[in-house]
Amino acid sequence: MPKIFTYITTFLVLALLQIFVISHLELNQYLNVYIYIMIVVVADMQIKGYALLLLAFSLGVIADAIEGSPGLLTSTMTFMAFCRPQVLRWIASREISDNGGTPTSSRLGLSRFLSYVVTMVTLWAIPFFILETAGVANTFITILRIVLSVVVTSVLIYFLQLPLNRNRYDV
Repeated sequence: MPKIFTYITTFLVLALLQIFVISHLELNQYLNVYIYIMIVVVADMQIKGYALLLLAFSLGVIADAIEGSPGLLTSTMTFMAFCRPQVLRWIASREISDNGGTPTSSRLGLSRFLSYVVTMVTLWAIPFFILETAGVANTFITILRIVLSVVVTSVLIYFLQLPLNRNRYDV
């Protein structure tokens, strides 16, 4: 049960960082960075599927309320959480994922961790930007927004997960 408090604290820190820092950066119209999704990316590898979906849905509802985007973050974070177990099976070895713990660069190795983060952020970004533009109008601009946001969000998640590396097996 103590892990739930860690998730809540982490989400609050990420939400405050998003609200007071990232949302006020003057980024161009093609770059949207949402670090709320990091909580799903770095959740314990042994979290049950239904618990992860409930966590992602709940955090998405809160993030939607903060951002004023009704259902957009909720649906895309839930979709990302649904895909996460398969992505972990594909990228992490069975012995690493069976031991649980947070999927960090020290646990997975740098190349596997970056592959994992980029895959997860991409699984979030594609439906997010397609739903945000309400279709595939301006396909080139939508693809550009996806690529830029995946790169910048992945880099931010990498640097934000570094403090979790101090103890490889704790969240």
